[in-house]
Amino acid sequence: MRCLYIGEMNDYSDNWIVNKLEQLYEIRFITPGELLESFDSDTVMINRMYASARARYLSNDIVSTLKALETAEKQKLPIINSANAYAIEEDRMGHSFIFSRVGLRFLPLHTGKEILNNFPYVLKKRDEYRNTKLRIICSAKDLREVDEQAFLQELVQDKDCYRTEFIGKYNVTFRQVVTTDFAKKELSFNYARDIIITPLSDLVINKLLRLMEALHIQTAAFEYFLTSDVEVPWFIDFNINSNYKKFFLDVAGKDLLAAWIELINDSFNNYETIQRNSITFRHSQLQPKGAN
Repeated sequence: MRCLYIGEMNDYSDNWIVNKLEQLYEIRFITPGELLESFDSDTVMINRMYASARARYLSNDIVSTLKALETAEKQKLPIINSANAYAIEEDRMGHSFIFSRVGLRFLPLHTGKEILNNFPYVLKKRDEYRNTKLRIICSAKDLREVDEQAFLQELVQDKDCYRTEFIGKYNVTFRQVVTTDFAKKELSFNYARDIIITPLSDLVINKLLRLMEALHIQTAAFEYFLTSDVEVPWFIDFNINSNYKKFFLDVAGKDLLAAWIELINDSFNNYETIQRNSITFRHSQLQPKGAN
């Protein structure tokens, strides 16, 4: 079996995955924009292109890679994380809507041009997806200094934020300690550096798996805060392709690799069955009425 792995050469987690998988499979590492040749029937495509790649690659290179993925889909090749999924991840304003489709709550994002009142907010820049520190917007005066196209999300004032990673049906969770400094107007994330049993209920996990199936994705990372009701956490972030932290790989790497191997083999063996039986949310169908 051959794997075409679409990722970034300078990414630590991409290199970790490829170095492990090439001991078992023939791997070709492809960066956005790199020419893809015709696809063989024994090929599995792994799409690990971050939505934030647009900050590091030309738009034309990203588009050409997405078109190659779409071509492979039309040829019925097994693909881990579809081309459609990239567009959905990039459309961060639509995440609250797609979560609502499976009965989950995602704290909505706003833009700087909206009239906002429920201060404080957290500033999430469009071209920055890998942050350990974020700016806090405390007032209308702060808001006037923000780019109109920037994303803002209401600040959840809780010190424990959880991140659950999915590779197929396997999931693993670690805790992030949130510190807010209102004097500096700054929020920071620090990793607790231990793996815990996921605090999500089986019902919520099944809803997340249903969402992933509907989006034709097989890997994802979800960040959330818990509420008094274990069945209704507040999700605040969603990434299809996760930037694995070094401590996370040191602690959970063995199980993570086993999950990737199982996912690749299952994708190759069961692709046609999965495609026939899964629900599909195309990007254009995930917009609420009246959305641009």
